[in-house]
Amino acid sequence: MNSMGFGCTVCPWHSKMHIRHNGGHAGFRTLHIYLPEYDFDILLLSNSAYEDGRMKVANKIHDLYFGDNMKDETKIKMDSGYIKA
Repeated sequence: MNSMGFGCTVCPWHSKMHIRHNGGHAGFRTLHIYLPEYDFDILLLSNSAYEDGRMKVANKIHDLYFGDNMKDETKIKMDSGYIKA
């Protein structure tokens, strides 16, 4: 009925549907973002709760992988051999 269920959020992120779960406890923080249309996961584990550094890192990973908001000469070309299904 809304975008939250079992601790997961399902909504657009960078114009792509994603499933996200974050959480933590004393001493650690986590963030898992899954883009089902691309079968692409970002999983971040941290022992720091400083602001929302996890989301900043996830946004940068997204931009580096998908090339959003980047000039062509700064885009990273990824070898599909590193990503095995």
